[in-house]
Amino acid sequence: MQYNSYIPDPIQDYLIKIIIDLGDESWAVGSGFILYYKNTQYLVTAFHNLSGGVSAEAHFKQKFPPRPSRIELYYADKLLLSFVPYVHNKSLFTVHPAATHLRGCDVATLNLHTIIPEESTIPNWNNTLGFPLESNQQAPTPPHHIVTDMFLPAGSNALVYGYPGGRDYNGRPIAVGSKIAAYDPNEPTILLSGYTSSGCSGGMVIARDTNGYLKTDANNHLTRALNSYPLVDQLLGVYAGRLEGLTTGSSSFIRTHIGVVWTTQVILETIHAHCHSTC
Repeated sequence: MQYNSYIPDPIQDYLIKIIIDLGDESWAVGSGFILYYKNTQYLVTAFHNLSGGVSAEAHFKQKFPPRPSRIELYYADKLLLSFVPYVHNKSLFTVHPAATHLRGCDVATLNLHTIIPEESTIPNWNNTLGFPLESNQQAPTPPHHIVTDMFLPAGSNALVYGYPGGRDYNGRPIAVGSKIAAYDPNEPTILLSGYTSSGCSGGMVIARDTNGYLKTDANNHLTRALNSYPLVDQLLGVYAGRLEGLTTGSSSFIRTHIGVVWTTQVILETIHAHCHSTC
């Protein structure tokens, strides 16, 4: 029997390239992804991708207004949607209700069913496409399975999907390898150690195992499950960028290679809250 070792990455089906048009021939590249939750498609990305590059902390804590911009969403290199993110001084997208308290929560979600025509002619696009969050949406068909209970100690592998390099590279999305640096299920963020760059902001972050995955059983013992599945993924959240602006005793600027991921729970809270950003 011939063995084919190539398995197309199923996560590629959920990824969105974001072009941020800032006017005067100024533009930037960001990342996003599609979730399918409660029969609705949502774009998930970083807040600063939809605010014209204004950071969540600057907007929510220092009251900086968003920068005027036009957003273009590309799926499989085809233009899916072009829109202005703020209409009548109110965002089309939603933000976390505690954004001013959660260290400037850099998460935005957009209900795509409200703005994408049902008759969209983009190849392979349909209005049920998206990473499934609910267990009854997860059709366990080999070679891919999605779980929510991986054993994820510090040092576990994580993949950040995006367009590293931004304007310098915006072809196919790339999965950038990282390691989990700090993970506490009770915290809103996960920290990653790895070399991400501009263009990855807003990207999907997953933990991946092969030939099944490690989990803890009822007795808190490690066990391996789903051994018949070559690829097993768990959604960790949305990538927001690196920890920056740290200072030493001499107040010098430090740029780190520690990335910040807002968790899946924060994404769901953002979807449920129906809170909007204002100009």
